[in-house]
Parts: sequence; C-alpha cells; structure tokens
Amino acid sequence: MQEVPDTWEELETSSVSTEAPGSEEDSKDSKSRFHRDLQNLNKAVAKWQRHGVADVEARIRCSKAAQQLRLRDNFDEEHFVQSVLKRCAQGSPT
Repeated sequence: MQEVPDTWEELETSSVSTEAPGSEEDSKDSKSRFHRDLQNLNKAVAKWQRHGVADVEARIRCSKAAQQLRLRDNFDEEHFVQSVLKRCAQGSPT
C-alpha cells in the first residue's frame, strides 16, 4: 500500500493517482485534472468565505477534489476539510 501524504497540498506532486492509468498520458491528464480541481476548490472556498456562505464545509465535502480523494484508501475527510479552510484562512487560495 502506498503512503498517503500528510496534507492534501502534497497530493499535487504525489505519485499517487486518482485513477488507474491506462497510459502515461492518461496519468498526466488525471493528475492535471485533480490539480485543477484543487485549485478551483481553493478559489471557491475563498469566495464563499468572503460572501459569508454558511455551508462552506458541506460544499468542500461535495467538491470534485473531495470526491476523487474518497476513492483512495485512508482518506481523512475531516482533515481535508480543515486543511482547505486553514489554507484559505492564511490568505493563500491558490
């Protein structure tokens, strides 16, 4: 079993893939897609927080990034949600 990174930020450069690669190009595409999903989530969370949206945590849990991470073993959803919130609170949405 592959080791899971401590934070979701490390997944951007992790060799762990969200899908079983069919080829090297497929693997790069899925990694790139996942990276974009994480960036989009960070931007969305920052926007939701600026506008005072009440259900930010629920929206993070429903995000494409969270959906992809649920497919992995040992995904700690609560840790992921708190990491996203912490990252946005530090003023670094991307």
